[in-house]
Amino acid sequence: MCPYTWFYNPAVFNQQAYDQFVAEQRMREYEWKQNEAVVKACKAFDDLFTELSKIDAAHQDQLMVGCSFVLAKHGLFLQ
Repeated sequence: MCPYTWFYNPAVFNQQAYDQFVAEQRMREYEWKQNEAVVKACKAFDDLFTELSKIDAAHQDQLMVGCSFVLAKHGLFLQ
């Protein structure tokens, strides 16, 4: 027998309220993860432009090739 069965009493337990609580918890977790991903992407974007200013003209072709590979990796192609 589960030691936590004493906690569940169907006479007083509101299953709908519990399900709503769980759904709200999952939504908060989803929103947190999405916000965290946005912050990471913004940081990466900032890092990109910080590094771009350090690249001289002689290496810009190398940068273009590297960026083209990244675009191709993600299914995006330059035309």
